[in-house]
Amino acid sequence: MLLTKPSRRLGRRLQVRFRPLGGREAHVGYTTNVSQTGMFVATIRPLAPGTELDVEVSDKRQSLRLDAVVVHARKVPPMWQRLRPSGMGLRFLDAGNDDDLRRLVGRSASLW
Repeated sequence: MLLTKPSRRLGRRLQVRFRPLGGREAHVGYTTNVSQTGMFVATIRPLAPGTELDVEVSDKRQSLRLDAVVVHARKVPPMWQRLRPSGMGLRFLDAGNDDDLRRLVGRSASLW
């Protein structure tokens, strides 16, 4: 088994719109952390692991579209949402947006 060093995660809150690839209905969430290889999206509608997504990440100035796959999901009862939100971990499928992602995340991404 090949072990790789995990990507450094940066705490950053960005708006996320996502839908299953080929799907029509978009859902909304926000990032709690972002890395070069993926992000965690807090949402009340986490999708099942293995689901491929069309994702749009944005702040007030710009947005970025990318494809991702759900690697893990958790549904948390409403009374525990403040401690640990429902959501899903995503892995990016297209590696070509690294520079665009760095610009969107901001200066702290230079630490990657």
